Amino acid sequence: MALQSKTIAGSTSDSAKWTFKLEVTENSINEDNETSSVKVEVFLGRPSTQTSSYFMGNYDLNYNVGGKKHTDNDLYKSSGTISAGGWCSIGSHTFDIPHTKEPMEIDIEVKMSGASFNPSSASASGKLTLTEIFGGLRIGVGGVWKKTTAYLGVNGVWKKCKVYIGKNKEWKKGR
Repeated sequence: MALQSKTIAGSTSDSAKWTFKLEVTENSINEDNETSSVKVEVFLGRPSTQTSSYFMGNYDLNYNVGGKKHTDNDLYKSSGTISAGGWCSIGSHTFDIPHTKEPMEIDIEVKMSGASFNPSSASASGKLTLTEIFGGLRIGVGGVWKKTTAYLGVNGVWKKCKVYIGKNKEWKKGR
């Protein structure tokens, strides 16, 4: 089950006849590695004011998600008929984004270029605030809760540990 999803609208080189959007999904978080798995799916579509149409040919997709870049070159797609207001998926990529602070907002940008069909280019950009990763210990400093890392000393060596809180004979990860 996805943690959150967001649609980011974009524009095309022929915005009267074609639309462009990103569907961004934060699928999961990894508390041990302190990362979020973020999938970006790219769509090309028809405005609801237009008749149905299609596209066919090659194009490139350039992703920049949370500072991580990925390029899919020389992709090919034959959309079939896209009805007015309809969409066709033209690509996707999943990124593991490290959390460097909490809360963390990332920039998302995708560009389509070099298309051998109309529209010849498109782009969309926006932001997503990642789900905060719990499981760490928080301490109050000056009226503000700050995340800290818990360590346990074993035989003179300090090791990182996970914090659990016990209540009514039930243990839960600390928040």
